[in-house]
Amino acid sequence: NKTPPWQSPAAFTMSFRTVIDNTTMPSPSSTTFIPKRFKISFCDPEVARVGINEQEAQAKSINYDVSRYEFDELDRAITDGVNRGFVKVLTAKDSDRILGATIVGEHAGELINEFVLAMKHGLGLAKLLGTIRIYPTMSEANKYLAGTWRRQRISPFTLKLLQRFHAWRRGDFKKISGASSGGSEQPTQTNHQG
Repeated sequence: NKTPPWQSPAAFTMSFRTVIDNTTMPSPSSTTFIPKRFKISFCDPEVARVGINEQEAQAKSINYDVSRYEFDELDRAITDGVNRGFVKVLTAKDSDRILGATIVGEHAGELINEFVLAMKHGLGLAKLLGTIRIYPTMSEANKYLAGTWRRQRISPFTLKLLQRFHAWRRGDFKKISGASSGGSEQPTQTNHQG
């Protein structure tokens, strides 16, 4: 018992606009992306979804990764007192290609549109991460979700290397020597005078 796509007001509007566009100005670029699974519930909190969820991915034996970002870490949500909720995205395994997104919380219906756009144009989470946002806004949740996705892919070796690099930049010689030798040696400094 599948719900026909025209029962979604957004999908109906896009379908109608596509028919009008194609009959009045036909062109190869006039095709419209209508997501197969696009839903929103205007309840408290709002729930919005596009693409597939975990259960559907498992049922279809699709390999995927999950990234999640909680609103309780988002400055705008905290300021507005609406910090319950989350953004969750499924990506193809070891890829940034978005398979589906679910947002639960304040303004979920507005925040999901970025994922609809990304899926339509084949933009992955790396592109969302590289997009500058106004601070503080709720849309930062989508960028922070992409940041969570990126951090999940950093190898332990790279992470240790970055930690040592930043400790060196801060002049924290204990952490540099501690990371390489278990902390037993003290760094030596040589003063060169001309």
